[in-house]
Amino acid sequence: MEYQNRTSSRAFIVAVVIVFLMSAVFAGRFFIQHSEEGLAAVDSTINPNTASLASLMRLPGIGPKKAQTIIDYRNSSPAQLAFTCPADLQNIKGIGPKTVEKIGQYLYFSREEDNKEQQMEGIID
Repeated sequence: MEYQNRTSSRAFIVAVVIVFLMSAVFAGRFFIQHSEEGLAAVDSTINPNTASLASLMRLPGIGPKKAQTIIDYRNSSPAQLAFTCPADLQNIKGIGPKTVEKIGQYLYFSREEDNKEQQMEGIID
């Protein structure tokens, strides 16, 4: 009887370990796939001084909450341009040097590109 209990316990532990490992593999694949999709979603540069919520959310690591915080910050800024370089985004809570490093290549800060961005978003003709 004791031998059967040990065998049952070991079988249970092995089953739990297998389920855990399979879950980790599937979760890893899910996160890798979605992180690659997030990077692929940024197909042009974005001006954080004029970008819409949807445009900001295309940036890697920027979700709806951070995107809205960026918009709120720029709207409350007394300067005509709240952001003049990627490092300025570090004034936003939750955006640090690592995030700026990830998104910097997708940003621009000149006004000349704004019309092109708005045309792409369908705001102006």
